Amino acid sequence: MEEEFIHPAVLDLLSHGGLSPTQIAQMRDLVVLFIAQTSHGSPANWLLEVQAVLDRNQCPLLQIVADDKGVHAIAAVNAVTSVPESRWLGLEICRQLVEQKIGVSIGMAAGSTFCGVTGSSSVACRWDITGAPPVRAARLMQYAMKKNVPMAIDESLLNGSSSTLPARVSLLEDNVPVKGSPEPVRVFTLSQASEFAAMNLLETKHGEMHNDQVDFIRKHLTNEGNGRHSRRLAVVITGPTLAGKKIVAQRAAGYADMTPFLHVSDSSYGLLQIVRTVARWFKYVENERVHDKAKIVLDLMNRNLFSRAHDECLCLVDDAMDTNLHACFIVDRVEFLDDFSISFIRECLHGRRYRQEVASRPPKLGLARPSLEDSVSSLSFSSSSGRIAFLCVHVPLYNTPTARAVADDITRSHRRLKVPIIEVGEATVEQMREMITSNTHAQIDDSFVYTTSAAAGHCAGYYIERIAAIGSMQPERSKRGERALLAMSIDVSN
Repeated sequence: MEEEFIHPAVLDLLSHGGLSPTQIAQMRDLVVLFIAQTSHGSPANWLLEVQAVLDRNQCPLLQIVADDKGVHAIAAVNAVTSVPESRWLGLEICRQLVEQKIGVSIGMAAGSTFCGVTGSSSVACRWDITGAPPVRAARLMQYAMKKNVPMAIDESLLNGSSSTLPARVSLLEDNVPVKGSPEPVRVFTLSQASEFAAMNLLETKHGEMHNDQVDFIRKHLTNEGNGRHSRRLAVVITGPTLAGKKIVAQRAAGYADMTPFLHVSDSSYGLLQIVRTVARWFKYVENERVHDKAKIVLDLMNRNLFSRAHDECLCLVDDAMDTNLHACFIVDRVEFLDDFSISFIRECLHGRRYRQEVASRPPKLGLARPSLEDSVSSLSFSSSSGRIAFLCVHVPLYNTPTARAVADDITRSHRRLKVPIIEVGEATVEQMREMITSNTHAQIDDSFVYTTSAAAGHCAGYYIERIAAIGSMQPERSKRGERALLAMSIDVSN
């Protein structure tokens, strides 16, 4: 009986660890979803469709409830396995559920949640989640049903999340009293423009950090000083978490006059995940030929015709470069990118269509046919000024491919392709001091800089995110933030 009510990991601890059920608990940062059925079909069939979306996105289904309020399912991202960009993934799950039109009203909230065994040790003992986020998610679900909207979320999804999330939601109502929150909250829903490419455009981050790495990538993107004229480029940027790798890529792309477009890799996104991102970028350009080709690629992806989509997207890139279009894709967590997507990047860098044209061209009389790769080098970049670049952000994690393995995989079978590896490491104390003072205009003493730098592991990304938040405050709030920094500095020095 206990196997039906207790989480498997907890049951294993109970069986082998000798612990009491009431001693097993933890606080985790969860994204909690309450999904209500609004259709009039069979709840069993409805649940099968909902669970298929949840399983595809590594979101475990925790409970299924049928009471006087109807049928609803409870799920949580980050409950069983740690998922990067959990808030981004939560919104992606909502988008997929809404697009399937199976009849849902979703309430979603995020925050620290108690995960563990609830109830008496002898009666009604089960593994469950509880806390403010589940309560808010339940009330937001009821609010969505009342307002007849597909989903409702609060600001907890936007706090501490990716900078691309605000573009995916729109404000539904302000000052809404919600149980589980001490004050009225602003309620958001999925933006009608959730498919627009703008939601993946990365904002400029102000942080004068790792300038040597930024300058190297900029020169590589602009072919400055390397004697090459390649317009198809890739770079692997590696380093520890929160070292500022993505920000280095953003700054380098900006200095090279290219707009960075984000792709977040995940092992659960299936085959050719990068192709969908590339096609979405080109779908909104003004060139009719490129626009139509991008729509064809997306249609092929939706029909799971991956090989055809792979080839059509290579032609799409060639057409875009022929029309002098530029594209820069920041591939975040490239270690989780599927092999088919790696193959696409490899062939995209090599110039597939030009290789076929050269291979089929007859040699002139009396002249030997030039080597295939030499011909590609001369043809691929002489007829157009378009550029495409893949800035691959790599995090060295246990049991995942190394940065060298990723670069070798991209260049496999193409000896002329060169993919440099840039390492972004710890920032020095002086660099941290300069970044904080230049962006907050606060005079920070040495004690504050040394203490906070050590606490953050000398990672620039930790501070750049918070400095960007301070800079977005209202002027009066910025003054209060500056005074708070000064007060903290005095406390540390004392």
